[in-house]
Amino acid sequence: FDELIELRKAKRQRKILQVQKAQSLDFTTIALQRSLGAFGWADGGREWNACPKPLQRLIEDYLSTSGGERETMSAEIGRSRDVRDWLAQQKRGIDPAPAPKRNHGPRLG
Repeated sequence: FDELIELRKAKRQRKILQVQKAQSLDFTTIALQRSLGAFGWADGGREWNACPKPLQRLIEDYLSTSGGERETMSAEIGRSRDVRDWLAQQKRGIDPAPAPKRNHGPRLG
């Protein structure tokens, strides 16, 4: 039983690390696109405007730091729940999900 508990803990920890790495990668991808001026990421671009203001400030701070500081900042970003929410808002702002169709039951008559 104890081995099973340890295996579950290890699996949960691996999953958490995967999520953190993916979040950090999403953020650094956006920052790189911003720094290169990729389509939509310049001032006034659709993707940039879809970013929440706190995420925009964080991206600008990230781009203004040097290599060693970026590594540290990237690790912190991977663990941040706020950044996770901001990234989700940014994605919804670009491609909002359509409203689900409602089932009003059978048509009578």
